[in-house]
Amino acid sequence: MKNNLVHIHASYRDQHQQAWQLPERSPNVRGGFTLLENLVAMLIFSLGLIAIAGIFPSAILLQQRTIDEVLGQASKQQVEAIVDALPVDLATIDGAGGMAPDTYIQPLVRTTAIGSPGTSIVPDWESTDVRSMPTSISNADLRDFYWVPLARRKYTPSTSYQDFEIFIFVLKRQDGAEYDRTDTLLPFSADAGIWANNNDDNAVPGVRSREVERDVSDPFNRTFIIDHGFTENDFAVGDLIVDQFGKLYTINEVDPANDKIVLNSTIGADPLIASPTFPTEIWYAPAPTNNPVLGSPIVDVIILTDAVQP
Repeated sequence: MKNNLVHIHASYRDQHQQAWQLPERSPNVRGGFTLLENLVAMLIFSLGLIAIAGIFPSAILLQQRTIDEVLGQASKQQVEAIVDALPVDLATIDGAGGMAPDTYIQPLVRTTAIGSPGTSIVPDWESTDVRSMPTSISNADLRDFYWVPLARRKYTPSTSYQDFEIFIFVLKRQDGAEYDRTDTLLPFSADAGIWANNNDDNAVPGVRSREVERDVSDPFNRTFIIDHGFTENDFAVGDLIVDQFGKLYTINEVDPANDKIVLNSTIGADPLIASPTFPTEIWYAPAPTNNPVLGSPIVDVIILTDAVQP
């Protein structure tokens, strides 16, 4: 009887253990991932894809900037070569039909007040075909780079060819951009604003002047007040401007509500006269009329001190 009870107890114990024991996995069955493991893996993979995707636009932008810088440097060298090949003599720039005797800085091609036909002081430089590159593009109005020359007179009146400097604005054309030479903001006046290349096609970037006043309330002497106000395509932070005395500035702040721009350095007076006379005119290249977000087309401003010959 005792032996039968031991046998029954052992049998019940074995059955109870087998009921709670997991079945052995077949050697032919492979283990899988849980749902949580799959979600974590997908998250990590997605983050990796996002990081990689972020690299490509930056790389493309960096590549484009590098190309633009290389082409910009090449264009500046080409401009200097053209000016050397087609120099300006003193009689042309200072004689009849040349710069006005009381001006400090003046365009050399297609000089014009707003709306007037204009003339060129240096006819050899007038054609857009001469002032654009690369020449491999047959249509001069669709090339990548342009240059617009202005002459600066150091002394009034001048006594020699060494009294002149040539300022070359090197500009890059933006695809689809339009530069409207008409102006409804300013009155019809040469003093209010002159385009240095008014007769160029609207697809070609331009250089223009504006009357300014020094903001006497600025203790740092770094602020110009723009006469007649300005629009969003005129000035932006980082733009280059040149005053009538030939000093270059970079714009640090723009305050269109008060018609003011703040510069990176103090506004300089004319160094060649005893009494301090501050600039009343600046030159700059505005952003496209149809897309101001593209910004100023200026690549650089080249100053040539030996471009005018005796």
